Amino acid sequence: MGARNNLAISYRQAGRTEEAITIKEQVLADRERILGEDHPDTLGARNNLAISYRQAGRTEEAITIEEQVAADRERILGHQHPDTLAAVEVLRRWRAA
Repeated sequence: MGARNNLAISYRQAGRTEEAITIKEQVLADRERILGEDHPDTLGARNNLAISYRQAGRTEEAITIEEQVAADRERILGHQHPDTLAAVEVLRRWRAA
């Protein structure tokens, strides 16, 4: 899954945004199926997909996903965990934009 995520990053950097999103959607689906929805790697994949959606102009979808990431991270990791705080900060910036 890591290699595919790296490929998605390379596609995004090359301007191949839709191909990157397709791969990130597949990575997320695989992580949910194999690791479960609450696994930190699954939450990270969900966060990465939200970022890609936002970069593709799909802001409302990105915010919806990131809201769930923030809520899940708070529930699983606690409200002071660095990953939770990062998700909350991303949401704050995206909503302000």
